[in-house]
Amino acid sequence: MQGLSRWSAGWFAVGVVASIGWAHAQEEAIKLGVSEPLSGPASSLGIPVVESIKTAAEFINANGGVNGRKIELLIRDDQSRADVAVQNFRRLAEEGVYGVIGPNQGSNALAVAPVLLETKVPMCGFQNTISITKLDNPYIFRCQTSDTDNTRAALKFASEKLGAKNVAVLYTGDAYGTEAYAALEAEAKEMNIPIVAAEKINYGASDTTAEWTKVLSAQPEAIILWGSGSTMSVALRNGSQLGNTAPIIGAQGVAAAAIIKSAGAAAEGVYMVTLNAPDQVTPEQQELSRIYKERHGEDYALTIYDIIGWDAVHIYAEAIRQSGGDKAKVVEGMEKTQGLKLAGGSYTYTAESHEGLGSDSVWIVQVKDGATVGVQRGF
Repeated sequence: MQGLSRWSAGWFAVGVVASIGWAHAQEEAIKLGVSEPLSGPASSLGIPVVESIKTAAEFINANGGVNGRKIELLIRDDQSRADVAVQNFRRLAEEGVYGVIGPNQGSNALAVAPVLLETKVPMCGFQNTISITKLDNPYIFRCQTSDTDNTRAALKFASEKLGAKNVAVLYTGDAYGTEAYAALEAEAKEMNIPIVAAEKINYGASDTTAEWTKVLSAQPEAIILWGSGSTMSVALRNGSQLGNTAPIIGAQGVAAAAIIKSAGAAAEGVYMVTLNAPDQVTPEQQELSRIYKERHGEDYALTIYDIIGWDAVHIYAEAIRQSGGDKAKVVEGMEKTQGLKLAGGSYTYTAESHEGLGSDSVWIVQVKDGATVGVQRGF
């Protein structure tokens, strides 16, 4: 009874109603809030995520809903801005949502954390940013892998598979990039891999030539690029323009289809840390893959952003089922979610850990002939 088959097999069938109150509640839609960047520099992340969130809700509703109740999505654009994300979360709480999906950016998640404590509405966030689940905040759940695992995977791959004896790092100055760099420093020291150069890139920068010039002067054997948004395609193009020949390992934020497309030939050969290999569809990804191929054509390949949005809605559906439909017990329901196999991997939450996924879900993929192919899974 694990995986997507559980939903289609009748998880959401209407059961025996124990009380008139619950019977009345079945008639009401379950409101889930969504706060994602649909505009601004991080929109390449938010737009595909919201499509997959909508797809998951439609799929669940078509298969009986959650204990007979439909899911209603309240979608808000955070404009890639922390202040707008805070406004969104407050308004969604006022509108009676069971939980909020998003945001994508670590800085935005850090900004909304106090609102979660105040409103007692849980967040299923997509951030890899390490500190998100270290805030002693019981309403934050990571619906992604942590950069604790992702940075370790990048360094191990650089050393063990690429044979790199040293690395350089280019990272964005937001929470996502700076926390990942701190993790890379600590892990590189433990693994005895020298970081010969490290340059911070302004988030949203339209040119990274100066940073690349400094990095390349150190002659690194591999380059780790950590950031998200449109700046990542800029960075890939600038590195190519300056003649970089060292292999690049990009963060999950680099794995967005829009970034790879925008980078064009500069993305060829780039490795990326992510959650899926489009050429290796797992049983838990098959239903989503089928839907997207019907929608976008047989050549469509799933991206990480398709997967995390789909998974987040299913995670909330499971938590609401576990809580018996009681809005006040959704957090408790999340913490009862054990070994839930979905498109991104096996999710487990407990009262002690809200991490969700582990290092066994981490993929290294590579861009080959414009397509993304799997290289290694599990670290």
